[in-house]
Formats: sequence, C-alpha cells, structure tokens
Amino acid sequence: MVEALLLVLGAALALLIHEGAHALVALANGQDVTAFRPYPHRYAGRLYVGRCWVWPYDPDDIGFHVAPAVASFVLAAGWLAVGLWPLAIGLAVDHIWWWLGWFRIRFTSDGKRSDGWKVRQALR
Repeated sequence: MVEALLLVLGAALALLIHEGAHALVALANGQDVTAFRPYPHRYAGRLYVGRCWVWPYDPDDIGFHVAPAVASFVLAAGWLAVGLWPLAIGLAVDHIWWWLGWFRIRFTSDGKRSDGWKVRQALR
C-alpha cells in the first residue's frame, strides 16, 4: 500500500519537476513563464500531460529542453541511492520518455513536439 502511494506521489513529483525545470531555466534566461501547468489538462483541443509556456520562446534554447532530462536523471539516481525506488520510477519514466522523443519513437505521437527531438534538431 505504501509503495502504491509513493508511486502516485512519484508521478506527480515527476510532472512538477519536469515542468519546474523548464520554468527555472526560462526565468534564469529572463523569460516570462506564461503558463505553468504541472498536471494533465486540455488546451486548445489537445491533451497535455504537463505544460510550461514562456515568452519569448526560443526553439533553439537547448537548456530549456535539456533541463528536465538532467533533473529527472539526477533526482531519480538520488532517490534510488536512499532506497526510495517508488519515487524514482516516475522520474525514470520521464527520463526515458525524453530519450524516446530524441529518437522519435513515441507511441502517442511522431515525437516532433518533444524536448528530446527539439534538442536533437537544435544541435544540427
């Protein structure tokens, strides 16, 4: 029972950390965070798992798109190190999802809107 609650908490924390990493990088770059929604919702007819929109948006800002992958990896490793594996699972899934976007092998989309794919294109 405790593990199940930690899994749900881990998923919620993963969303908060992912979108929060975007927001922190944007604020550090002097951008305005115009939408911060670290939870599933619909916007303009599309389903979003989470969303952080900034102004002005720079599609070539690698830091904005890499920050969630770095944060999820570091925090998942930390939680595993102290034995909180249920919390680490949500972040590990987020990290794997980032890399699936890099290779455009997501089952829900073509991956072109993913952080991983955007970083890959910016590095070309």
